[in-house]
Amino acid sequence: VVTPICPHTLHNRSYVVSADSGVGIGILDYPFSAVVSIDGRPVGTMTASDRITVRRAPNTMKLAKLSDTGFYEKLPGKISERGGVR
Repeated sequence: VVTPICPHTLHNRSYVVSADSGVGIGILDYPFSAVVSIDGRPVGTMTASDRITVRRAPNTMKLAKLSDTGFYEKLPGKISERGGVR
């Protein structure tokens, strides 16, 4: 799932991408260079002739599971801890 963080067009919905495909990013007819950032950190620049393709990595990563309780199960308790809805 790819979700635009700060969309500047009407295409502000998430996109579902197959695990076997990639997402291409480019600049259309822009006279200046653009800063490329990953997780908020600048990693380089690109111009109109450059293209970035994001694909699934060949290796995987295990994530820690902190709780069996989901967000929506915890929400009523958090609201009551704060004194209810005002």
